Amino acid sequence: MRKIMKNFIYTTLSAMFGLALMATPAFAGAEFNNPGEMPTVTVSTGTCQQVQINGCWQPTATGSADGTIGVHIFYHNTGNSAAQGTTIRISPQVQGPTTSASFSGSVSATNAPTVSGSASVSITSSQTVTFVDAKWYPGAYSAGTPVSGSDLFGGGFNVGTVQAGDYGKLVARFKISNTIVNTVYQCNDNIDNDGDGLNNYPNDPGCSSPTDNDEYDNNNTGQCYIDTFYASPTNVASGGYTTLYWNTTGCDYVTIDGVTYPVDGSGSFGPLYSSRSYQIRANRNGGNFVTQTAYVSVNQIQNTTYQCNDNIDNDGDGLNNYPNDPGCSSYTDDSEYNQVITNTAPQAITTNASSVGQTTARLNGLAVPNTAYPTTAWFEWGTTGAFGNRTSSQNVTTNTSTYISDTVSGLTAGTVYYYRTVVQNQNGTAYGDTVRFQAQRGTVIVNNPPRVITRVVTQRDVVVANSAPSLLELRVENIYDRMCIGGEMNYTVTYKNVSNQTLQNAVLRINHPKELTFINSSRGDYEVVDRTVTIALGDIPVGGTGTVQVSARVNSSAVIGNLAVTTATVVYTNTTTRAQEDAIAYSLITVSNDCPTNNNLGASAFGLSSFFPQTLLGWLLLILVILALIVIGRQIAKKKE
Repeated sequence: MRKIMKNFIYTTLSAMFGLALMATPAFAGAEFNNPGEMPTVTVSTGTCQQVQINGCWQPTATGSADGTIGVHIFYHNTGNSAAQGTTIRISPQVQGPTTSASFSGSVSATNAPTVSGSASVSITSSQTVTFVDAKWYPGAYSAGTPVSGSDLFGGGFNVGTVQAGDYGKLVARFKISNTIVNTVYQCNDNIDNDGDGLNNYPNDPGCSSPTDNDEYDNNNTGQCYIDTFYASPTNVASGGYTTLYWNTTGCDYVTIDGVTYPVDGSGSFGPLYSSRSYQIRANRNGGNFVTQTAYVSVNQIQNTTYQCNDNIDNDGDGLNNYPNDPGCSSYTDDSEYNQVITNTAPQAITTNASSVGQTTARLNGLAVPNTAYPTTAWFEWGTTGAFGNRTSSQNVTTNTSTYISDTVSGLTAGTVYYYRTVVQNQNGTAYGDTVRFQAQRGTVIVNNPPRVITRVVTQRDVVVANSAPSLLELRVENIYDRMCIGGEMNYTVTYKNVSNQTLQNAVLRINHPKELTFINSSRGDYEVVDRTVTIALGDIPVGGTGTVQVSARVNSSAVIGNLAVTTATVVYTNTTTRAQEDAIAYSLITVSNDCPTNNNLGASAFGLSSFFPQTLLGWLLLILVILALIVIGRQIAKKKE
């Protein structure tokens, strides 16, 4: 028995250490340009300014008046890990008059040592060298992306994540001439670029000359800076997603593509079907905006065959492939059955009312045209189910789900009201469910409507809302993108105070559609009539967060092809303005006869994916626990002997 136990211990420990080594990732870092690579910075003149890496690019070159200089920055991640937040810098932007122009450049990342280099050009006569333009070439992407001088010569041009083995280059062009170049810089553009109330050289202390392209004064802590802004990954498949990351200093307002976000954070953006640039804009105290860009390229050609690129009508609806088949969300969608709309009539969805005061309230809903024909939407409302009032019509410009809202006034304090969403086009008129709300009895200051962020944060139709000005982040998520009759749906609602103040008297309401029958929730009270879970959150401190789980079952009222929406609303009091504000978020799921399945392999197939540790320390602790169990087993075996 002792020999058997001894062999068992050795075998178990060997197996567990082997698993730990296999499960623990390599900790090798990212690295740029090993010895033997092409130099980081090279130059060329005349006609020898090519993007390709060849003999045109050298550490030195000779130029003449009225010619051009090409400066080539090369990088190659030769390490074993992705380089995060990779940034390219070059200097100077203007030189001269001079007979020798020198350029320096560098490539850096948050997790890799900086590589740098320099190159020079001899000029046949004394000339001024002035920046003209620049382009970035990620990997084999041949078209190139324009790069602004404010990025390149300011904080640097951020290319995001560079995967292990990937390479890229940036080519900047400079003009050799004594002719005055009418180039606009931050220090001569008559604009207060840094928001400090001053502009241009010599008035702004951040300007060292009229050709300085950075008004920011490093000694002025009252300015707004964008420290980092990058995308990861920077290269995605068609229909894929990227994550943007950003950090700022001294800013109180940040937007990305016109949508407000917290001043520091990250978010998932997509789906992407063509290469594009994202722009972040930030300011302080309503001053001028500062900006940076992040570029993401999309691989249009897919070498893998999916139902949505195989030229086969897999679902028998007479259509095939993306974007022709409405069941295809991208070229890499492997199910043409997803989101197949069997009813071409429009769909109207009514969601919770918000910003409810004594005399006013905002009505909310979703319009789903299901067609490219002109579509209008409005709300019917009143003190009874007969309504009697309607809001003005709104044009719905897309054939996908569109968030709509309208504010009604003239309400009576304490009175219960009913309303529904109406959507109409040439295919018919759709009426949403009737939803009720009660006007406030006491005086309530209602702030501006929350900004509903319509960016998808996962590969499902999940909409995240941030109330203006981004005090609360609210999410509604589900692991599935479609539901089947009789199936169970599990929603996770998370909230987080992303402001610098306590949010008082917060109340969370989770409302599910008529297609779902409530089973249970981790917190709160359920109201059958309104199909709503209500949770009194109380005061939410700075950084305070919470999660609520709700389970429901899909019932027989679900219509195949329709969208079902689960809505979450948080109402709270702004401690600064004493106004009532709210945030709204919702999750859209298509009713389908193509039931979702769990395709995870390996440990996940056995429900163990969350059990196994993700670090070496975790594996060692697990081994110690197993070893202790073995020792106990040996003691029991000894007693039996």
